[in-house]
Amino acid sequence: MTAQRRTRLFTASAFVAFAVAAAFATNGGRFIERARAMPPLPPITISKTVPADLPTGAPEASIQQAAQFAWQEFIALDWAAVPQKGQQGNREAPNLACAFGDTVSPGCTGPLVWETMRAKVEIFPGSGNPPGYPAAPPAATDPSYGYDALPQYPYSGSVPYCLNATPPSQTPWINLDETDQITLDEMYAGNAPAGPLKTNSQPQLIRFLAKGNRVEYTYIAARKWWGNIPGSGSTGTPAPTASTAAYVVANNADPPAGSKTLVSLPSGTIEMKAGWRLLSPQELASGRYHTALARYYETQVSNGDPCYNQATFGLVALHIIQKTPSAPYFVYATFEQADNIRTADGKPVEDDDGRILATQACATGQATPCPTSPTEVLYDSPKNPQIVLAPTPPAPAPGYCTKPGKRLYFLEELSQPSGGYICVNRRQNDIPPAIIAINAKAHTAIRASDATHHLTNDPFVHYKLVNVQYVPIDKTQPGPFTQNDPTTGANPASFSLANSVVETDLGLQVFSGGLLAISGFISDYPQPFFQMPPPATHKNTAYLGHGYDMGGCMGCHGSQGQHQGGDFSVITARGTVTEPEPPQPGLTAMHPAGLTKSAVHRPRSIRNRKLVSY
Repeated sequence: MTAQRRTRLFTASAFVAFAVAAAFATNGGRFIERARAMPPLPPITISKTVPADLPTGAPEASIQQAAQFAWQEFIALDWAAVPQKGQQGNREAPNLACAFGDTVSPGCTGPLVWETMRAKVEIFPGSGNPPGYPAAPPAATDPSYGYDALPQYPYSGSVPYCLNATPPSQTPWINLDETDQITLDEMYAGNAPAGPLKTNSQPQLIRFLAKGNRVEYTYIAARKWWGNIPGSGSTGTPAPTASTAAYVVANNADPPAGSKTLVSLPSGTIEMKAGWRLLSPQELASGRYHTALARYYETQVSNGDPCYNQATFGLVALHIIQKTPSAPYFVYATFEQADNIRTADGKPVEDDDGRILATQACATGQATPCPTSPTEVLYDSPKNPQIVLAPTPPAPAPGYCTKPGKRLYFLEELSQPSGGYICVNRRQNDIPPAIIAINAKAHTAIRASDATHHLTNDPFVHYKLVNVQYVPIDKTQPGPFTQNDPTTGANPASFSLANSVVETDLGLQVFSGGLLAISGFISDYPQPFFQMPPPATHKNTAYLGHGYDMGGCMGCHGSQGQHQGGDFSVITARGTVTEPEPPQPGLTAMHPAGLTKSAVHRPRSIRNRKLVSY
């Protein structure tokens, strides 16, 4: 079956099955639902088992069936893991003695199932072989190639403890070695502790990690595709990403499953990306956040090299992507803590399910609606793609946000405008009613389980699904996504899947097309940008012989993963992780007195990943 026919069947079957009658209007660019017959909601069960695929197959699923799949992933992966002793089978094993949401009972206080997955540097080490990789051929004795070894983070050079004292004896499972969103912007939470603190130069900064599961690690380790750094003691070789990328371009499809010469990750591959930050005393006491001991990175004043500290952080965002038999392009689901988006005075903008509770007033002179203050707009042309402040030049732009209060705010790095903070008032695309309904059903199921097990401190009832992508959709015209089918992924919020604290800037909130290494924007034009005549759409995702101009997480992983030869895995496409990331030099940091230069300055920029344009 062709990709085009799969997409037509997917859309048609959804409408026929649900007999949808809907009419829509717009309010300042936002879609408002007038009438719709909702289908029966699929069930949510409290299960330790990670679902292997959507029961209907991904292309034939409704958005609520995909949302159910995402919630079943979340519940299974956020279960308490068995005590970790470095023994075979320990990682990713749920503790059968623990109820879901129990993180305080004896034996249930350790890492969650997903937290025991390998950090990207444990799969693609900067020095030597992956931790635990055996010297002898392991197939007979350890088919997972040492996957269950306790965590170590082997960058290319030694990373010391920042405090110039005896290092902590415990190595955390949470390794926050990214400090921004794919080099485009740094994100902050105004509700976090103000700073700088003695051990944290930017305590309001949201930090990130990326992990891969046993299936992914075993696939890479069996082929020794973790890289080959001269003098590092590594016995690995680089993964064949260049030849894989060439195959994708030539065939508009992935290599055959199980290929030993090209990158083709097995079904069951799961990757996680998570956002964490320091919590205020009130947030810690609220019980509304999952917390964990985390390692994070700062800069040594003496030489500009990274060093590490450890502290308790709160989970604010969680991406789950899984390759399934019916979704070789992966299913993309993103969750976040319910209170992330706040007004300046601290009121949550959304409830636990995603309904709008409060509205932040727009800045003086700013048009409504105003997802950010000031307003960013996309100036996307073949010759000059960029983000600018509204109104577009040559008219004067409004001032930056100097008083975030309790709001989220971000600072653009490589793209314009980068002269000050942008404050977040609400999402660019609100959570759709279909997703809100599934969130409510999932929370009902979790609360019922909590009551059965007498749990009063379950933080996961305060996390919500933002959206899910489960089939590529081709945007056939440059500009905003114009379809609006609430029963499928063909609506703006689903097409542009984005998390409020992981994809905060405008180019990522409404991403499609491609990215330049120097900017974040919607690039709907083919490379090279001077190619004429426009308009044309930039195909970032290949599936079954067809190229798609896909949006959101899937489009970005197509651009930065599949087309770079990593099979939608940015971790695999990038390979060797040489250094952790401290906060970047020259950025401003929020202090009680306002905008000032950061007290810590590094003479060089440390990155463990980069954007690639193609």
